[in-house]
Amino acid sequence: MGRKLMIYKPLPGERKIFPNSAMPVCPYCAKELELNLHPKERWLPVVGIGPILILVAAHSQSNSLFFLGTVVLGLSVVALIYLQIRYFRNWPRFKERSRNAL
Repeated sequence: MGRKLMIYKPLPGERKIFPNSAMPVCPYCAKELELNLHPKERWLPVVGIGPILILVAAHSQSNSLFFLGTVVLGLSVVALIYLQIRYFRNWPRFKERSRNAL
């Protein structure tokens, strides 16, 4: 069985053509799905600290802050690669929507 593209259907009460909100639907069985975030994915915005430090260092022309930002950015990239290999690769992106989620 090959891969099919994700299908989205309008939420109840939305118009059928160009809805404002839509929910993903399984392309094989047409069950409603919801995003299944890994608990560690809540910490991913922390990766943005490295580039912010580098931009602040470039603006203030601080070599030590630039070095710190570069180190933080490098460690963030290593952490992202580790998390992808260890946790996120086999984590299912979607799960069946529970009825009380709406």
